[in-house]
Amino acid sequence: MKKPKVFGAFYKMDDKIMRTQTYLQWGTSKKSIGAVIMSNPGSSQLKSTQEWNSFLTSNQDRIVGELSIDPTMKQLNRVINGIYINKEDFEGRLYIYNLFPLRNPNVDFSRKEFSLIEDKILKENELIIEECFSQGHPWFLLAWGCNHPQRLKSSMKQWNKALTKYNAVIFGKRGRTEWDYYHPSPPLQQAKDVYCEDIQLIYQSMFKQSKKTKDKLKVSKTFYIPSKGPEDWKDLLVNGEKQFKTGYSAKTLDIVGAHKMIFLLM
Repeated sequence: MKKPKVFGAFYKMDDKIMRTQTYLQWGTSKKSIGAVIMSNPGSSQLKSTQEWNSFLTSNQDRIVGELSIDPTMKQLNRVINGIYINKEDFEGRLYIYNLFPLRNPNVDFSRKEFSLIEDKILKENELIIEECFSQGHPWFLLAWGCNHPQRLKSSMKQWNKALTKYNAVIFGKRGRTEWDYYHPSPPLQQAKDVYCEDIQLIYQSMFKQSKKTKDKLKVSKTFYIPSKGPEDWKDLLVNGEKQFKTGYSAKTLDIVGAHKMIFLLM
C-alpha cells in the first residue's frame, strides 16, 4: 500500500485555530485525485511537535507544513489505495475540506464554538470554497458524518449551493436522512472495512478507466441513488436545483432519459 504525506495550513481567528489547504500527497504530482468534505479538522496538528507548540504559544498568525497522519487520514489512504489497487504507480493529491475549519478534538464543543462565530466561519468558507473549485477536482466524497445539529445546516447548504453551481460529481455512503453521509473512520475496525468496500464499489460504479488515455477517468452512464429512488424524476429538482438527497452528480441531470438508468440501492 502506498503511503502519503499530509500537508496543510493553520491560522488563528478570534483565539481559535483554523485549518485549511489540507491534502494527502502521493508521489510528486500536484494533480487532484479528488476531494473529501468532512465535518471539522478535529485534533489535526503539525508533524513537528516543536513547531506546533511554538505556533500555539507565539504571536505567529499562520503556519504551513507537514501534518501528523491521524486515523481518519489513514482510512482515507486505504480508500484511495483500494480505488487504485491495480495502479501501484498512481500519484496526486486528495484534498480535505470541512463544513467548518475550526480545529477542536471535542466534536460537541467545536459545534458550540461554531454557533458563536457562525457568521465569521461562513465568510471563511466562502474563500475556501472559491479556492476549492479552482482546483478542478474530478469528484467529491461527502463524508461529514450523521446526526448533525440544525445549526450546521447553514454550512451544508453553503457547500450544496457550490457543488450544484459548479456541476460537481459527488458521492458518498448515505445515512438515514438527506443530510447524513457516513464518516470515513467509524470506531470499529469492521465498520472501517465495510466503509472502504462500499465506497470502492460506489466509485467503480460511477467511474471507469478510459482505455484510450492513461490515468484519465471517465464518468460512467450510471446514477448512484444511495437510498430509495424518487417516484418521479421531477422530484430531483427543487426550484431547478439538484438536492443532496439524490446523492449523485448534477452532471447526470443533463442526460436523464438519454441512457438506461441503474440504481444502486444502499
